[in-house]
Amino acid sequence: MRALEGVLKEELGRLRQLKKSYLREIKKLSKGSIREKKIKEKKYPYLVFREGRQVVYEYLGKLPDLKLRQLGAEIEQRRKYVKLLREVSRNIMRLEKIVYGRKRTI
Repeated sequence: MRALEGVLKEELGRLRQLKKSYLREIKKLSKGSIREKKIKEKKYPYLVFREGRQVVYEYLGKLPDLKLRQLGAEIEQRRKYVKLLREVSRNIMRLEKIVYGRKRTI
């Protein structure tokens, strides 16, 4: 039984490190989504995201298509990390309940 407990604690440590890694990567990447507003038959790209309860529209300027695609890929990567972070957080909670018999906040 001690061996199993050791393995679970080791896995818990690995998941905590993974969570820190995901949080670091998420901070580096842009959040929100790219929206185009059509004004007088011209399209203008905006980065749309939330700050608290407020929705912020940030004009991106005249970016080349390549830069817009790169920004879109960066946003998509951030979404994937957020999804993985949620999954890792759930797994941490489950393992903490198994190992410690209660929720821990570390």
